[in-house]
Parts: sequence; C-alpha cells; structure tokens
Amino acid sequence: MLISPEFKQVVELYRQLNRPELVGDRFSGELLCLNENKGALENLWSSKKFDLEISLDDETFDTESEESFPQDIANKNINVSVSLPQNENGKFYKNIRHWIASSDSLSRGSLTPNTYLIDDNLLVDDSEQSADLSCVIAACNLINKLGEIAHYHDEKMTSGGPFRLVFVVPGKADKSFYPVVLETLLSAEILGYQPNVGIIENIMQEQSDNRIHALERIATFRMALAEIIKNAPSDKEAFVYLVQHWDEVLDSFQKSWESYINGFSFQKLKAEIAEKQAGFSQKMTDVVASLSAKLFSLPITIASVALVEKQGSELGNWFYVAGSLLTTYLVFSSIKIQEKNLENIDKSCILAFSEYQDKESLEFSGIQAELKIVVNSLKEMVSNLNGVLRLYRWLSWIPVVTSITFILYKSHIHWACLIDYILYRFLY
Repeated sequence: MLISPEFKQVVELYRQLNRPELVGDRFSGELLCLNENKGALENLWSSKKFDLEISLDDETFDTESEESFPQDIANKNINVSVSLPQNENGKFYKNIRHWIASSDSLSRGSLTPNTYLIDDNLLVDDSEQSADLSCVIAACNLINKLGEIAHYHDEKMTSGGPFRLVFVVPGKADKSFYPVVLETLLSAEILGYQPNVGIIENIMQEQSDNRIHALERIATFRMALAEIIKNAPSDKEAFVYLVQHWDEVLDSFQKSWESYINGFSFQKLKAEIAEKQAGFSQKMTDVVASLSAKLFSLPITIASVALVEKQGSELGNWFYVAGSLLTTYLVFSSIKIQEKNLENIDKSCILAFSEYQDKESLEFSGIQAELKIVVNSLKEMVSNLNGVLRLYRWLSWIPVVTSITFILYKSHIHWACLIDYILYRFLY
C-alpha cells in the first residue's frame, strides 16, 4: 500500500489538532508550533499537494496565493487549516464502511493509496491493521486472484466499476459450456470474513511450472466457484456471498479433486494390473511350453521297442533299458524344475499384487473388485498348470515302465506260476 510521506505528515497534523470534525474536505484547529511541527508544515507547504492556511496575530498565509511560508511562527500558537484534495494524494473516510461504500477501486481489488479512517484513527498501511481492515485486504486479494483464473474480464460492462469476471464451465445435462459471471462489488457484509487465497496461488504456481494435472486442477476449482456463485440469492451481491461461503468453495473443490484423482488413479492402477497380469500369464504359459520338446521324446522311446524286438539282441535290450532310464530321468528333472519355477512365479505374483491391495485399503476402494478378478484368474491358472505338470510327471515314467515290461516279457517268465508263488508266500 502506497503512502506518501506528505500524507503521513497530514495525518499526524490532524492527530495533533485532536482530530477535529471534517467540514467538507477541510479540517482546522489551533496548534503550538514547535520546531518539529514547523519543519513538517514547511514541507507540506512546499509540496503543494494540499491547500494550507496558517493564521497568526490576525495575519493569514495560504498556499493558494503562492506566498512564502511564514518563518516567524516557532513556539507560537497558530491556527492551521488544511484542505484535502480527495484524490490519490490523500483521502479521509469517516470509517471503514464509508470507505467500502465510496471507493470504486476496492471493488477492483486495489486498495486506495493514502487513505485514513477517521473513526478508527487508522492510517491504511501494512504496519497498522485492524480486524476489519484485514477483511478488506483479504477481499481485495481474492478479487485479484480470481481475476487470474477467470477465463476473461467483461471490460465493456465495468468501465470504472467492479470487475465482471467470467468463468466458462461445462453443463451437467450435455456437453455444452456456459458462462458464470461474477461482479466483484463489495459491501460492508464482507467484514468478519478473511478468505484464504493460498489454494489459488498454489494452482497458479503449478500451472506456471507445467505440473501434471495443472489444467484439470484449475478447471475443477472453477467449477467449485461456479456452484457457489450460482447459489447466491437474488437479494445479495454474488461476491459478498462468495466471501461468506468461501470455506464451502474449498470443501467442494477438495472433494471434487479427490474424486478426480481417485478416478484417474483407479484407471492407472487397472492398466498396471492388466499389464502385470499379462506378464505373469506369459511366464506361467512358458513354464509348460518349454517342456513340449522334451515330451516328444516319450513316444519315440516307446516306439523304439519295435526296433529292439526285431534285432533280438540281448545287448540291445539292455541299451534300450538304459536309454529309457535316462529319458525318464531327464524329463522328470525338467518337470521338477518347472514346478519350482511355477511356484516362484506364483509367489512373485502374490507379492506384486499385495502392493495394490495395500493401496486399495488406504485410498482406492474401487480397485478391490478388479484385483479379486485378476488374482482369482491367476490362481486358477496356477492350479491348472500344476495339474498339467503332475500329469507330465506321471507320463515321464512311461519309458521306464515300458522297458521293464519289455525285459520281463523277453525273459519268458511264467507269470501264472510267479503270481501263484507270491500269493502262496504271503498267504501261508
């Protein structure tokens, strides 16, 4: 707030005169002119910003006649009269309500320079503030910040008057947009309210820094503003209503923003979960697919029986048995390794999705159903693959069983006698 040294001297002079009644734009009174008073008066006289009149011993001096400042006034009682220009050089207002009602600049978010409030004996600057003055300053700050986030100012309708700030927001019924107009007209009803504009400052800073979601954040705030502005009753100024319900704006914005972020995070988590699901599914499928080549050796081993039978070589028979044992061992070992790999993949899957379950419990309740479907699907896949691996494990024994059966067959053992002997040994 700009305050000139000359205006401070005028206010100090007014106080020394015991704050006399202001008649029009003029005040006057009697003063003992000490040396320090004389210097201030002489400075005001030479500045020519105020009309001064000094009377002493029936002699009058004034600035309008462009007379020189009277020097022989030190330590004498003088009558001083000051006429205020009521412009940027200085204005006196009866009280803060008179100031709000009379100053057009306040409705444009600008504090009038060189302002003095008589009833409050308050010079409007940063060092002297009352609770009511703080409310006016907060309202002006709000006007300035709203001007920064408004889509545009309707200047044609506000020549010298309050701003008409226009916010373009989407409609609910369709995809069209419509303007919400806020006229920043102040009244004494703003006293008692100090809206905090910190949230707007943060939003504008995020936008200047090109932060992610900055545009969405400012759009959400505009919609929260528009809702409160539209709710203003017809008998109350919309801006005054906005100031009085500023906390509702902040609360509505916070809820809307959390809803947007949760929705965005939900979609992001769904994409991440789907990506992880595809990755784990591929790994699990590879576990079984890698065994396919090895399983082709099983029918080849079984078919070798026909070749061995034709040769009729005793040595060839035992080579066949050794080959069958080796085939079973290799296939069985591979299956055991893949079972272990599948177990490790399953554990990694549980660990990976537990992170999203923790997030869900804290923030994103909507992700629970998605997680349940994905986790149950992967569990079912693990169960099916374990069943396939168990079948492969049993099939891996076919070469050994086939070779043993072939050797027993070639040994010409009388099976009926052998069985009868075994039963006899166990039963008797």
